[in-house]
Amino acid sequence: MTSTITGRRTSAGDGPSPVRRSLSAAMPASSGAPRRPFVILIVALLVAGLVLVLLINTANAGASFRQSSLQQRNDTLGIRQQQLAQQVDTLDTPQSLSTAARRLGMVPGGDPAFLLLLPDGASKVLGSPAPATAPPPPPPPPPDKTAVSKKKPATQHRGTAHPTGHPTGHPTAHSTHTATHQPAQGGHR
Repeated sequence: MTSTITGRRTSAGDGPSPVRRSLSAAMPASSGAPRRPFVILIVALLVAGLVLVLLINTANAGASFRQSSLQQRNDTLGIRQQQLAQQVDTLDTPQSLSTAARRLGMVPGGDPAFLLLLPDGASKVLGSPAPATAPPPPPPPPPDKTAVSKKKPATQHRGTAHPTGHPTGHPTAHSTHTATHQPAQGGHR
């Protein structure tokens, strides 16, 4: 800034005055006491930051292991789902359904009859209903020749053998068995 009154040029920032220069040179350098709390604070923040990073990394590693475990379980369940879907597709074929129905004793139905509802509320039967008939059961398998030869022939005592296994056809007191039902103790009566 220039002054017009005196004609001298003065500036606010021309530098330190000679008094200040001598004061700053005469002051002793600051001691380590004010720096110590600041250094301790910085070191504590660094240690806390490192501990926090370690904890976050540990948590991420645990989550990563859990994620891979769940991914493997998901893959296993996906494979199981595909197997079950394939099994359903196999069992859903007409041949499989027919075989399963025959095993359950079901028989194919005959020609169906239909009811036709007329506009006046009456009904009319279309077709002739007939009950389903079961095919004859398959013949029993032939007896095993080795099983027949291993059986001991029945020994006959006086007379001919009867269906009871006793020669006279009358069972003795020792060979009779009465089937009476007696509830077990503590059971339902």
